[in-house]
Amino acid sequence: MSGIRLAVFSSNIININHIKEALDPLCDRLALYDEGAKDWEPGDWDVCLVDVSDDRIMESDLVLSVIGEDLPAPIVVELPVSSGTTLSDSNILAYQNRFIRQMKNITNNKEVPSGAIRHSEPRGHQVWVIGSSAAGPSQLGKLLVDLPSQSKVSVVISQHISSGGFQQYKLFIKSACRGRGWSVVDSSETNTLRPGEILLQHPDHRIEFKGNGGFVVSKTLENQKFTPSIDYTIESVAQNYGGEVSVLILSGMGNDGTVGIRKARKSITEVVTQSNAPVLSMPTSVHKSGLSDHHVTLEDAGKILFGKLAV
Repeated sequence: MSGIRLAVFSSNIININHIKEALDPLCDRLALYDEGAKDWEPGDWDVCLVDVSDDRIMESDLVLSVIGEDLPAPIVVELPVSSGTTLSDSNILAYQNRFIRQMKNITNNKEVPSGAIRHSEPRGHQVWVIGSSAAGPSQLGKLLVDLPSQSKVSVVISQHISSGGFQQYKLFIKSACRGRGWSVVDSSETNTLRPGEILLQHPDHRIEFKGNGGFVVSKTLENQKFTPSIDYTIESVAQNYGGEVSVLILSGMGNDGTVGIRKARKSITEVVTQSNAPVLSMPTSVHKSGLSDHHVTLEDAGKILFGKLAV
């Protein structure tokens, strides 16, 4: 791992110390983001670790510009190592191994084009619908940072979010997936779900699938409390898409997703819910309704998802 130039974006001193302790021995150069610095250039770094739990960092114009840059090297988006003040030797080793695995993913896929990979016949391929709400972006970041190389599977993400925050959220998801050949698009850019795409549902959109991967977009209902509707998206994909559909419910407040899964359960191959979500209401609602095949940690949910993607 020698020669890696690593930039760390966090204002949390505990997280910074953890990252320095674990990763400094692996890097040729490790620098910490300084809010007062004016000379930070994205091209100076091979990899950036962004603490997505840090609101000050995620709201920084400089950080958002770095995440949005089309850099030669992908950006690895990270979460804090631990909430404690010290790390055990085993925690340090585990964190180092995860970082090395992420770097290997980047190195092994440098030749993969970053543009959309188009297929003439989308019928019959697998689709995963991921629903999330409160604390969802941080969980998605942690999940997608280990995303395997582009596959023939499609992913639809329905995340409760405001219209004003959607573009920043989209940049964040694109940065987490960069370097593995996936095309990240939103529902205003396309009307067909294709293999190798991650489709982000805009909060102002209801997506109605018509078969063969095609869909039409209509405006979100005015009286809808949370947008986009995870219930509606799951039901529409499962009942109309025509391929193998599975569902993953991550962190979120309320019970959005439960009704949609119940209505379309016979058309859904597999339902996974997150047992260790920061906000448990959404995944627990599905699990307690007897609709979940696997109620597992985020790490284990990733293993199930990535096992399907590696086809």
